[in-house]
Amino acid sequence: MCGVSEKNMKQKFSEFNELEKLRASISIHRNPDILIWDYTDKIDVKKLDSIVLDEFNIKLNDISYFLDKIFKYQLYFYSFYPETKEISNSEALTYHIHSYLQDITILRNKLNSFLGFLKNKFLKISLDKKTDKGIFDQNIERVEKTFKDVVDNRNDHHHNGFRFLNSDIVDSEMCTLLLAKNFPLKNTVNVDIVSKKEIEYFEKAKNDYIQLAKENNKNIIGLINEIFSNNKNYIYKILNIRPIDEIMDIK
Repeated sequence: MCGVSEKNMKQKFSEFNELEKLRASISIHRNPDILIWDYTDKIDVKKLDSIVLDEFNIKLNDISYFLDKIFKYQLYFYSFYPETKEISNSEALTYHIHSYLQDITILRNKLNSFLGFLKNKFLKISLDKKTDKGIFDQNIERVEKTFKDVVDNRNDHHHNGFRFLNSDIVDSEMCTLLLAKNFPLKNTVNVDIVSKKEIEYFEKAKNDYIQLAKENNKNIIGLINEIFSNNKNYIYKILNIRPIDEIMDIK
């Protein structure tokens, strides 16, 4: 097994989320030659529809891309700030926050689009369309609820406005404004105090969003595992493929 023990392979596989397992299953059926001969004879590609297989692969890749991107925002909030003085830390944090919201919305839309796509595909072969349609609709409702909770996952002192910003980052931006060279009343500002408050407000806001991203990541990966665990058998049946753990006997 290419120098990888069965125990190590099972350990690494157990670290995959349900989406990664599904993508790996599709990948080895699209390109069985990537496996050593021990496993290639377990994959039957004769009855596979390569067009549908590619279609699923692209859609799942899109979901995976934005999922990985969202997971990185905890790091963005922590350390991704410009060295130039032309852009303040609070301005950069605000930019990250708006990008974060946008990517969360895109991931939600990608998941809903995929579930709708999967529902339409499976209902064509379903023997119990009413029941299966209800299951798919429940999955979409689950996605909507989770992402609503993600956007609403704020501390009590966060305001309820659309911008998703808390009062600390707004106060930090105000301090930055007061310290600007072109601020007309700069001579009336206590620079030392305002400079100190600018940093304090920013650090507090930054830590809030780091924690927010951390909590959201837990909720989102929980959703991903639930959605793809609930729907993997539908996908395997449509694609006529076997799960990678079954092929490699690593359950």
